[in-house]
Amino acid sequence: MKKHVLGWVIFFLPFFHLFGNPVIAPQAMISEFKFNGAASWDLEITFQYTQPFFKNQYDSICVGNAQGFSRIRLDYIADSTILFVVTSDSLVKPLSFNSAKDIIRLYSYYKYLGVLRDSVIYGSLPKSTIDTLPVEYSISRIDWSRFVKCNHPSIGNKNDTTGTCGFLKGYLYNKNDSLITKGIFSLDYPLVLHADGSYSTSIYSRKIQYTTIGNTAGYNYITPPIDTLVLNINPGSTVSTDIHLHGDYIVVGIQERKSNIAQSVSIFNYPNPFNLSTNFVVTVPSSLSNTPKQIHVYNALGQNIRSLEFTTQQQIRWDGTNYNGTVVSSGMYFYQLIIGTTKYRTGSMILLK
Repeated sequence: MKKHVLGWVIFFLPFFHLFGNPVIAPQAMISEFKFNGAASWDLEITFQYTQPFFKNQYDSICVGNAQGFSRIRLDYIADSTILFVVTSDSLVKPLSFNSAKDIIRLYSYYKYLGVLRDSVIYGSLPKSTIDTLPVEYSISRIDWSRFVKCNHPSIGNKNDTTGTCGFLKGYLYNKNDSLITKGIFSLDYPLVLHADGSYSTSIYSRKIQYTTIGNTAGYNYITPPIDTLVLNINPGSTVSTDIHLHGDYIVVGIQERKSNIAQSVSIFNYPNPFNLSTNFVVTVPSSLSNTPKQIHVYNALGQNIRSLEFTTQQQIRWDGTNYNGTVVSSGMYFYQLIIGTTKYRTGSMILLK
């Protein structure tokens, strides 16, 4: 037994000497993915901590979809590579991806630490952060945990943020419906606050729900809660939506001014939770009475499943069905009140059957 332990110590000494302690494995990671039409696709792969690739460190690297996987022909990849592109022809057996919905998987079978996994979900599958992927777009990794939709693919070159953002604008309100015109707030990027109380900011192109917003108060970074924002942003697009902070929080150096319109707009639903149907009660000022209005209903994935249109102030009923007339499943749903082109209020509700 002692002889066995000694053998392992002798084996690992050169490994620690080479990589240091703790061990950092050069994990193969998804960098960018793009459809080229039909069954053709490109998968750009890079390595964690920008470690170069050496064939003798890996048993294999495999690319997978929701149904299975195939090994990459490692002999096609030169040692010391940091970024390389894989196609179906680079695999031991061909592999295709469903353009409507699938999972891109990457398995690194590292000789010293076993299997390391990376993946991204797109399309209509649960937990997807990318809805659809036109041929001219790519899925691009921007940091350790986030993938976004990109309209400026850079397959074969190091990623940047070009073509990965849309724009968000609207008004920022505190819990008393007063406009906030000063402070440091952020979502993906800091919000630019304007003198009229409006804000604008860049936002990464993806499906996302925000329940808090970043705020710098003095030397402290806090995340005040907000009415849930359900967004699905495309590169270069502009979305108008107001942000409403609520609950108790600390804000330093904030100036506020009243907005009569915002104070007069409200929406809630009852019953909540509900069984099959619920009623929305909407209040708007008379100045907006003839402006087209909609209530958008979203599922937990951020997908718009139903829109309810109305023009006058009234009680609006949702019968729990989607655009196809099919009754949706039990779970959490979100709603958003839109008047004209401005998104005013959001809320959540629970369907129980």
